[in-house]
Amino acid sequence: MHTHSPTTLRTFLLTAISILVALPSQAVDLVTNGKPVADIVIAADAIKATRTCAEELQRHLLAMSGATLAIVDKPSDAPNHIYVGASEHTQKLGISVDDVKLDGYKIIAKEHHLVLIGRDVFHSQNHFAPYTDRAHDLSQKTWETMTGHKWRTPSFYGGGGYNKECGFILYDATGTLYAVFGLLEQLGMRWYMPDEALGLIRPHHDSISIAEQSVTKEPEFGQRRFADNQPGVYRQEMMWYKSMGVGTSKVIPIYHAVGRLTYFGKEADPAYFGIINGKPNYNSPKLTSEKLRADFITSLNFTRQVYPGIEYDSLGQPDGWSSIDSADAAAGFDQSERGIYGNFSNYAWDFNLDIVKRISAKIPERKFTVMAYSGTTIPPTTVDKIPDSVLVGLMQHSTGWMLPQWSGDLAVRQEWLKRMNDGREQLLIMDHYLEQAHIRNAPPAPVFFTKFMQANLKAAYDHAVGYDIEVPWIPSNEIKPDATNNLRRPGLSHLMIYLHARMMWERNLDMQATLDEYYRVFFGPAQAEMKQFHEFGEAVWSRPEAREVTANGGFLKQADIDQFFALLTAAKDKTGNSIYTKRIALLEAEMQPLKGLFANLQRNNGGIAGYWSHLQPKIDGDFTKPFWTDEGRVFTPLSEMFTGETPHHISTKVAFRWLPDDSGLVVAIECIEPKMDKLRADCKDRDSYAIFNDDTVELRLETAKGIRPFIVINPNGTVLDECVTTRSEDLASFYTVKNIAVKKAADRWFVEALIEAKPIEGQVPSKAFPWGVNICRQRMAGNAPEFYMLFPSGTKFKDPKAMGNLIMRR
Repeated sequence: MHTHSPTTLRTFLLTAISILVALPSQAVDLVTNGKPVADIVIAADAIKATRTCAEELQRHLLAMSGATLAIVDKPSDAPNHIYVGASEHTQKLGISVDDVKLDGYKIIAKEHHLVLIGRDVFHSQNHFAPYTDRAHDLSQKTWETMTGHKWRTPSFYGGGGYNKECGFILYDATGTLYAVFGLLEQLGMRWYMPDEALGLIRPHHDSISIAEQSVTKEPEFGQRRFADNQPGVYRQEMMWYKSMGVGTSKVIPIYHAVGRLTYFGKEADPAYFGIINGKPNYNSPKLTSEKLRADFITSLNFTRQVYPGIEYDSLGQPDGWSSIDSADAAAGFDQSERGIYGNFSNYAWDFNLDIVKRISAKIPERKFTVMAYSGTTIPPTTVDKIPDSVLVGLMQHSTGWMLPQWSGDLAVRQEWLKRMNDGREQLLIMDHYLEQAHIRNAPPAPVFFTKFMQANLKAAYDHAVGYDIEVPWIPSNEIKPDATNNLRRPGLSHLMIYLHARMMWERNLDMQATLDEYYRVFFGPAQAEMKQFHEFGEAVWSRPEAREVTANGGFLKQADIDQFFALLTAAKDKTGNSIYTKRIALLEAEMQPLKGLFANLQRNNGGIAGYWSHLQPKIDGDFTKPFWTDEGRVFTPLSEMFTGETPHHISTKVAFRWLPDDSGLVVAIECIEPKMDKLRADCKDRDSYAIFNDDTVELRLETAKGIRPFIVINPNGTVLDECVTTRSEDLASFYTVKNIAVKKAADRWFVEALIEAKPIEGQVPSKAFPWGVNICRQRMAGNAPEFYMLFPSGTKFKDPKAMGNLIMRR
């Protein structure tokens, strides 16, 4: 934020206090002893959005004082006037926003007038008309007729989010509305949560006077987006976001644009897709395809026709991209050695720069957006400087910076900035605050990360165009008929959104003072207990342990849950029958499922026994050796993943042994295969996700300490191995299973693997401390993919609850 007059939180509070004490002679009176002494003046031809600003000011002043200030289009005989938005009246006063950056605003109080004016840019009208109504959005049928292709419609954030009642979309630049809320904040109003009944704090004032002032306030970033699947549908939630200054100074579209061409899979042009193992792979765009490149440029031409005036073309990669065309991989584009966050970067940027070059040759002033996430998160090795016309949307995971896989996000951001001339124009930071979203299926625990947030924003000031944050939305099956907001678990979600929004306007925000004010005004007599609740919640969330909670592992423990509810109970004991109690009760209700969490996490799929061995084997894939045949112990068959039935045309069997020196677990998997010549085993790179296109066996384990290795092996012995650990220091940076053997026979193939106990802190599985286990065979040699599991669990194979218990017998 850039201010030309003091506007810190302390100044706001002092200004609010001054309402109740002696005021200087130049103060502008709005209400005196409950009676209006000012009117609200807007332009005679004011658009709906400006009228909304006036109405919002009117209703909040009424709620604060009991006085209704009239909305007029020319000053009345009232002694004072509030001018909302630009008009002939503000022109006569010589006040404009020509000198205001981005979508900032001014508050000017002087000589019987108060001016609330901001830079307003209505993208909804400039670019998205006539598609400003869900009923009249650009339809799929219209788009296909227009383009002559089976392409999905462009994914802009325009039409569907238009709110007729307000007259704008959430991401419109509404500087005048920000000025209205800036004034109300001076009067002590705080809007922490979308539901007004619980989240809005409006102090009562019999008289309201505004001290003389000339304030200019500008956001730190031009892009300030919190995205869900229905942005701005509900007026109340719209106004909550706007009260925090959410909006965008210009439209920067960034979405899976290439994926709009590949979306329909088999119905799309086959030239768009990679060929892997001799077959089209619809999750693999063939980015070297001339047909795809030419058609993509054509689709962008049509997009400009539909949404005119936008500076940028989006070149975003398809979502769910998982592999590279075999020929392109052979040509060197698959860089598996760069890991899962960089293996596709060079491939994507070969495509991106070619598209930029072709379009720029015809439209030199054109700008572009590209995505850096998943396999393209890390910068390409082939590009030293990003063209000035290209903006990169970099995906980060700041809520998980305590974990090894995401702790390097800021370093990756710095690597991108080294390749840019001006991050303020070329870097958009994308993030997910989705821990309370239904798609995460996570326990409803507090997720507070103020320290990470401060580090995140501090590194972004002067180096980014802004933020695009995805927040949790309410799925259709949870929406209530009287819904007024779309934010899921608002009691748990609101505070981090509020703080992030504040920091996008004020780089010197005093975080602790802001939090202390929140505890005081939002929880009243329970401020001490609720401060302890939030600080304890941040400490629990910040543990460098797995986010996924299981019976034996994860960041959250039963003792934490007990402490959370004890603090909430202690808080309610202080608040009696009050609004503070209702706010605490909302948190309690949202967190209620935690009380049964660990009871429900017990594995429910039965168990399987392995055996101690008195022999130390050679791992060679030979299951006829005494290590496996001793005492005539049999192998256990796998069953169909959904039905649990044992197949007749093939067979898969497993067995387990514990080594006599207590050093590890040995697993044997025998795969009967009548079509050995059809086995698919094209992946040859270790730790490549391309292995999931092959015939594989996948072993998932969970030790008694909650460490969860999983190992995937194909018939050629290629391995992908990873591990989820409760503490980052438990494992080396890369988990590796060193001793695996694959052997083939005429009608079957064998896998023998030694899982060392020490790297995963594994004690021998016992009745008291069993391990979790499940095994899946993926068969691709048949006419269609087939899946067989040790503990059939359908699509929940990865869920630790779907595991069975593994114990060792002597």
